[in-house]
Amino acid sequence: MLRSLLLLVLALLAPGCLAPPAVVANIRPIPKEPLASFPPDTRAITIPIEGGAELHGLFVPSDPGAPVVLHLLEAGASAADLPGHQLLVEELADLGYASLLVDYEGVGLSPGERDVDHLERDARAAWSAAVQLAGDSERVVLRGTSIGTLAVGTLLHEGAHPMAVVLVAPVRADTVVPRAAAVLYSFVASWFAELAFRRVAPVDLTAELARVRAPLLVAGSHADEFVGAEHVARFERSVRAAGGRWFESKGTTHILLAAQSLRSLAEERELLRSLHAPTVEPRRTELLASLSDELHARLPEGSGERARFEELSRRVRPGHPALDVAAVLCSRDATEAARRRRYLLGSKHDGNLDALSALLDLEDRAGPISFAKLEELLVSFSPIQSTLGSDLPFDVDQLLAAACMEKLHFEFHVLQADKTLDLEFTLPMKAFEGACAEPGMSPPTVRRRAFRLLCKVLAIPERPLASSDTTFEVFQHGRWIEKHYPSAMLDTPATRN
Repeated sequence: MLRSLLLLVLALLAPGCLAPPAVVANIRPIPKEPLASFPPDTRAITIPIEGGAELHGLFVPSDPGAPVVLHLLEAGASAADLPGHQLLVEELADLGYASLLVDYEGVGLSPGERDVDHLERDARAAWSAAVQLAGDSERVVLRGTSIGTLAVGTLLHEGAHPMAVVLVAPVRADTVVPRAAAVLYSFVASWFAELAFRRVAPVDLTAELARVRAPLLVAGSHADEFVGAEHVARFERSVRAAGGRWFESKGTTHILLAAQSLRSLAEERELLRSLHAPTVEPRRTELLASLSDELHARLPEGSGERARFEELSRRVRPGHPALDVAAVLCSRDATEAARRRRYLLGSKHDGNLDALSALLDLEDRAGPISFAKLEELLVSFSPIQSTLGSDLPFDVDQLLAAACMEKLHFEFHVLQADKTLDLEFTLPMKAFEGACAEPGMSPPTVRRRAFRLLCKVLAIPERPLASSDTTFEVFQHGRWIEKHYPSAMLDTPATRN
C-alpha cells in the first residue's frame, strides 16, 4: 500500500516520469533445449551490446545466401518459447528466407535487466547482426509484432533501408500502455498509466510508416483495443500513403491479432514470393534423398505423384519427408500440395503417413468437405493453438459432445507480468456447421461433418469406416481406436424427411 501511494505521489508531482512496463517477461515456457523444437540447422546467436551485456537469440537458415527476416517480438514473447515461432520460421525458410529471432535484454534467452529504455538499443543491435548475416541491409526484412512494431519504427527513424517491412498489430508509443492497462486491469490503472508513464519509445510510428520506401505490409484491426479505431485508421492512411498494403483482420482484438503472427499471413507469403525465389535444384536433390524406400515406392518414376513431388520441392525445404509425400498423394497439383503441407506442418504426426493422410482426407459420404473452409477456420483457431500448443484441454469424447451443442468453450490461465490472466475463447459450432453444410442435408449429417471438420482443425486424425455409418476411427497414442457417433449425428428416417 505504501509503495502504491508513493508511486501515486510521484506521478502527481512529475507526470510522465516513469518507464512504462512495456517489455515484460516471456509468458510461454522455454524448454531446457531451445534448439530441439526448431529445424536441425538452427543455431544459437549471441550479440554483444553496450556495457558488456549480451542479447541471445536463434538463427534459422534457409538456402545458402538467403535473405534474413529479423523478428522484433511482442511483449511477453521469446525466440524459443513453446508454443511459439517454430512453424513461422519453417514457413519462411520454405519461401527461401532465413530468420533471426532475438530476445530483448532480460527476456527469455537474454540475461540482464528488463527495461523499455533498452528497446531502441536492442533493436539496433539485432538489426546490425541481421545485416551482417544477410550481407546487405537491403536483404533484411523487418518483421515486428505489437511492441516490436515500435522497435521497427525506431530503426526506420534512424535510417534503416530494409528489403521489406511487415508489421502485425502496430501500436502507438504514447497510448499503448494506458490502453493496455484499461483492457487488462481497470480504468483507474489506465488513468494512472497515462499520467505516470512516458512514451514506450521516442518514435511516431504513424509518421514513419508514411515515409517507408520499401515494400510494406501492415496487418491491423479497427477492433484493436490497444490502439483504438481512430488511431488504427491513421495507421491505415499512412500505409496507403507510402504505397504499402493494409490488411484488415476484421473484428480481431490485439491479443488475438498478435497471436496470429505466429504463422505467416497469406498476404505476407505473397509479398515475400514477389521479392525473392529460392534455389530449386539443391532442394529437389536433397528432398528425394531424404525419402525412405517405403516413401519412394509411393512416388513411381513417371507418375503424376512423382511430378507433383518434384514440383513441390521448388516450394519447401527438406526435413519432413512423410509430410511432403502425404501432401502430394492427397492433392491434384503442386499448388494444392503446398497448401495442404502447410496445414500438416502444425500437426504432431510428422512421420506417420497413415495419420497424415487421414488428416487430409476430406471425402465424406455426404460429399467432400471444403479444404478452403478448413483453412479459414484454422486462422480463427490459431490464437488458441499458439497459446495452448498441442496440449489441448479435451479429448475426442468431449469434442463429440461439443459438436452437438452450440459452441466449444476454452478457459485457461497464463502468467503475464506476474499477474495471472484468465483467458477465454469460444468457437461457435455454427461456424463449423456453416462451413460444411450443403442444401438438403439433415441436421445430424451437418453435425457429423462439423465434428469431422473440428477434428481437422485440431489436427486429430479421424476416418469414417466404410463398413458402418455409426462408427469411425481416431488416431491416438500411436494407434487407431474405434469410436461411435452419438445419436444426434446419426440419420434416422425422421431426420431425412
